[in-house]
Amino acid sequence: MSGAIINEFGLTISQMRLMTSLQAMVVETDISFEKDEGMSLRKKRWLNEWKTAILNFLSHSGEGEFIRFCDKEELDRLIEEEKERLGASNTPLRLILLETILFEPFFPLSVEASKEYKGLRFCATFRKEYHNTLEEIAGSLGIDKGLVRTYRKTYKASIDGIRGKKTKMLMGGLAGAALAVLTAGYAIPVIGVLFAPAGLYGAAAVNAGLAALGGGALAVGGFGVAGGMAVIAGGGGILAAGIGTGLGRLFIGSPTFALTQAAKLEVVLKEIVLGQQRDVRFAQELIKEQRHAINRLEEEMLVFRSNEDKHKTEIANLKKSIAYLRKSLMRNENAFAEGMK
Repeated sequence: MSGAIINEFGLTISQMRLMTSLQAMVVETDISFEKDEGMSLRKKRWLNEWKTAILNFLSHSGEGEFIRFCDKEELDRLIEEEKERLGASNTPLRLILLETILFEPFFPLSVEASKEYKGLRFCATFRKEYHNTLEEIAGSLGIDKGLVRTYRKTYKASIDGIRGKKTKMLMGGLAGAALAVLTAGYAIPVIGVLFAPAGLYGAAAVNAGLAALGGGALAVGGFGVAGGMAVIAGGGGILAAGIGTGLGRLFIGSPTFALTQAAKLEVVLKEIVLGQQRDVRFAQELIKEQRHAINRLEEEMLVFRSNEDKHKTEIANLKKSIAYLRKSLMRNENAFAEGMK
């Protein structure tokens, strides 16, 4: 059943192209509002580097016709094609909306670039229009605009509930999370190998890997949780970690990554699986696979504890990640119980 569940969180190359084009559009809109010329130039430079890394990933996917970003006209056409193809089963479009809502641009594309883009954020003028922009995106995807606020509210409540305290809004959470993975020494086996396309090494591999992570989606490319799948969205990385894909390394590298993935998964369970689909059986299977993923991470913990002096950092990170995931599991079980009343 694991593969079938992961399929529900998987976006195709075409859908990834749609998602990243929407994310790029959000950044471009912010830049159009930016009055500080220096800030605008830095944002444009970041956007160009991010786009290049995305295209590097797609160019190695074997899907040659998709290796470009959409302009407005093409984006509208692609959305209509996806809506027609998916029909009422529009879960991928909802995952795309969720990832776009939680996309946090200007994260470092490499360790070297961490200072270059430090301090970049949406400008004050655009922040006033940001919600309207997201609602327009929801409308174009054929999704109730009110879900923009609902998804954000549920995500924020999940972050606070899992941590046990109110906190500043964590969106994609990858700026810190990805760098933590890199500095923990996992750049080659995880970012550079699992997430970057074959044939890329060093900085190019890291850039492509981080780009594929986008605002939180996990690139698996040809590593085959499901054939033809490009990324795992909506917190599905937790479930993928439970079936031996190697994604558990990210939970070892960064508890922040675990926290943001868990919060996304809660949004999907509450607002899509139970709220939209009312699919009790799938909700049960999702919770079951979440338990299984936690068990696998606990097995990883045992491996590290066999040489505790050498792996103190990994043990500390994984312990915190597992704690977040267990709290998330409890919240999802409670949400399921409430939905059955």
